[in-house]
Amino acid sequence: MRDLQGASDKNKNTVNLRLTGYNRKGVYCPSQILPQKWRFLVDAPFKISDHCCDVMKKQPAIEYATRTGSKPFIGVMAWESNMREREYLKNGGCNAFSYKRPVSMPLGFWTEQDVLAFLKYYDVPHASVYGKIEEDGAGNLYTTGERSTGCMFCMLGVHLEKEPNRFQRMRRTHPKQWSYCMYKLGVKQVLDYIGVASGEDAYYEQRTLDLSCGGV
Repeated sequence: MRDLQGASDKNKNTVNLRLTGYNRKGVYCPSQILPQKWRFLVDAPFKISDHCCDVMKKQPAIEYATRTGSKPFIGVMAWESNMREREYLKNGGCNAFSYKRPVSMPLGFWTEQDVLAFLKYYDVPHASVYGKIEEDGAGNLYTTGERSTGCMFCMLGVHLEKEPNRFQRMRRTHPKQWSYCMYKLGVKQVLDYIGVASGEDAYYEQRTLDLSCGGV
């Protein structure tokens, strides 16, 4: 999406790749095509980019490591994605000491079930937003609240969620942060544009109730 929104003569080969799947050598790469159903977003009144992690997480971490000489411990796990699994296998384990920027991933071989079992067995405190750790009929552990957390304003994959989606739940659990996301960061504009409920109706219903009861 970022490539298409920034289309010019300088990236015409990349634009063609995103639209047709053919690279400059004529090789067909179907995984590089932007799906037809999302092409309406090219003309959206807002910019779309995948660089947020670079700006908000990776670059600050690199700058800190460079300034202090520290090496990072990262809590990623191989099971989380194919890319992380490939990286874990490529490294030969949890410690990538041969990297240009050495890193240790002590949870690399853990799964979500391992983490939940550890927290439950040792009664380790965890963020209240996850709720309690329970066990289903098949013996699998799960959290009664949120399953996972990340950047609160991230909309990646929100269109695939059943309601109440992450922002509707945020409006209930963290109304101040929800309001900041919606109106300061412009998340509501994006959600409205792609047809995803933002939770605003419930917000105004509760706000009206608060005011009618003498709230501020």
